Amino acid sequence: MRRRPAPLLALALTLVAALAAGGCGDGGDDQSADPAGVLSVDEIEDVLLPIGTTVGPATTEQKDGLNFLDGRVASPESCQPLSAIVKLEPHPVRADRVAAAVPTGLPFGDVQVLTYAGDDAADVFAAVDRAIDECADGFATELIRSYDVREVVRDTAPALGDEALAFGLLTHDADEEEPVDEHEYRVLVRDGQQLLSWRTTGFEDDGAVEARELLTAFVDAQWARYTERR
Repeated sequence: MRRRPAPLLALALTLVAALAAGGCGDGGDDQSADPAGVLSVDEIEDVLLPIGTTVGPATTEQKDGLNFLDGRVASPESCQPLSAIVKLEPHPVRADRVAAAVPTGLPFGDVQVLTYAGDDAADVFAAVDRAIDECADGFATELIRSYDVREVVRDTAPALGDEALAFGLLTHDADEEEPVDEHEYRVLVRDGQQLLSWRTTGFEDDGAVEARELLTAFVDAQWARYTERR
């Protein structure tokens, strides 16, 4: 496969530090007034895969709270559920994630655990589900540079949690004359008031296959950990 520098990876060093300073959800670390059913900071950390876990060809590493991709803004706004769940209203009380990457850096992925008050998790899940069909012909995203999501394709969802969905995005850097095919695959599972959101990304045809394989390994490993601890 002809490897080219990942357009989004070039932004990571600039954005990760800024977003990490912003915390990991509207509730922060204050657990004194949490609504019923919401996971604490320690409970989220406990259910996430530990740092150094082998996931297929990748190894996990911690990324607290926000990720640079959480800064993506979709146009039209109705497609925002496909860009950044953590910033979608209703907001989670708190969230955290673990990332995984192969030694070369590609493909890479992460899983995010988000905990919500009341029925908010179900509302967010429904918004993502609607957006998959409404945005099937593509939409635009902004993350310092402009990106065109050419396709949104629903995939077979794993039989996990109360409800689950899966989909893929094909994205091009709109500012490039010969844009690289960027394949992003997502799985979203709702378990009561919690959402688990997996995302893997690969580039060009070979990278797409590798990203799908990493997604499968990541889902299996993280769900096993989550159900063991919950």
